[in-house]
Parts: sequence; structure tokens; C-alpha cells
Amino acid sequence: MRDTEPEFRQQAENLLHEAYYGRGSNIENSIAQAEKALQISKQLQNNGLIAKSLNILSLFYMIRGEFKQCISYANQAKTIFEELNDEEGVADAVYNIAGVYYRTNNYHLALVHMINCRLVYIKHNDYHNLSRVEKSLGTVYEYFGDEKNALKSYKAAISAGKKVGDLNLVSNAYNPYSGIYLKKGNTKKALEIIEKSIAI
Repeated sequence: MRDTEPEFRQQAENLLHEAYYGRGSNIENSIAQAEKALQISKQLQNNGLIAKSLNILSLFYMIRGEFKQCISYANQAKTIFEELNDEEGVADAVYNIAGVYYRTNNYHLALVHMINCRLVYIKHNDYHNLSRVEKSLGTVYEYFGDEKNALKSYKAAISAGKKVGDLNLVSNAYNPYSGIYLKKGNTKKALEIIEKSIAI
């Protein structure tokens, strides 16, 4: 097993990568891939990969609206990440938990959790996850009627997405960003932003 460990570890990493980026088109397949990666990780007794697999499964179950399962996986991942002193891993798990709070209208708890994640992602220059959390924060601020902070978060999400060259992240932030200007009646500015999103 030791001779083939790097090969199996890479296989698990590849499965998680494919599962994450394929989640939008086939969530069921993504769950199957992540579960396979989890089994490989357990066979390798690689706690880092186990936690990563659990956390990605947590995200997928959140997408499916299975919040109890999402929280269960996120908490398991969080415990392992804490044991490994993996600050970013803990933030990833907390972000999934925040997503459940947001989707179940516990906006204050969602806001607190997301701000904590944001601080970790800034500290580690993790622009991919920073873009995700900034976009989510913008949505929460909008719920509270705080358009100023919502715009600030959406702009930060766009900026972070551009830094990692992820056009999906940029486009996802442009949509709600333009929506605020539409609500304000500033259709000219909203159309400019929408055109940028379409161009992407």
C-alpha cells in the first residue's frame, strides 16, 4: 500500500477536483465521486484528505437542500481540520455551515460565520474562497437593507475572482451587483454591469 500511496492520494485529489467543478451540471455524479474519494482517503488513513472529502460532501448536500447531512459532514470535517491546525480547512467547513444558516433564514448567524471565514481567506490570500464568501456576504447585507456594504462585498467578490482568473466567480458576482443598481433605478449602470457579465 505504501508504494502505491502517492498514486491513490492523487486519485482522490483528482476525484475531488472533478466533483467540485462538475457540481453544477451533475450533482449526483459529484456526490458519487466525493464518496469514492472519501473511501480512498480512509484506506490511506489520510486525515487531511478525509476532512477535505467530508467538507466537499457537505457542500454538495447543502446544494441538494439536505441540511442535516450537510451540517453533519461539515462538523466532522471541522473537527479533523482543528486537530490538524488547518485554519483554512476549518473556515471551509464553517462556510458550509453558514450556507445552511443563510438558506434557513438565520441571517445573523450566517453573517457572523461568513465574516469569520472572510478574515481567514484574506489572511491566507485564498482569493477563490474569498470571492465566494464576499458574494454570499453581499446577499446577506442586501437582506438587511445595507446596500452600501452589499455593493462593497460584490465588488470585492469580482476583484477576488479576477485575481484567480475564475470567470464563473466574476460573473456570479456581477449579477447581484447589477441588481442593486436596478433597484435604485440606475438602469444605465446596471446595463453596463450586465453587459460585462454577458461578455464573460
